Amino acid sequence: MFNFFKNKSEENEVLASITYLIKKDKNNVLIDVRLDDLENESIEGLSSILEVLCNNSFYTDTINIIRDSLIKEGRYDILGNVLSKTESKIREKIIDSAKDRLKNEPYIKPSEMFK
Repeated sequence: MFNFFKNKSEENEVLASITYLIKKDKNNVLIDVRLDDLENESIEGLSSILEVLCNNSFYTDTINIIRDSLIKEGRYDILGNVLSKTESKIREKIIDSAKDRLKNEPYIKPSEMFK
């Protein structure tokens, strides 16, 4: 479904890539970084990928690519499942982040003591 390299010759033209994957029976995300070589052109390619990863809209772009591919395949059931699980995990991260922030704040702020 998501085969971005149409044939081996296209795969051989790749200067740099970063792949995120989860192996069977594992829960942690692995990151595979590949460079064609250590020449400047490949390093520039890797730098461009890293720049895209820093972009806030990268997440949205990725979701849109997945959404469009699943819609094209007519797999609305999978799309709903992916979006539901993703939304749930994001909500958990936001809640955990807020808890961590609140945990580090004093119960009574110094500015409230003099009111």
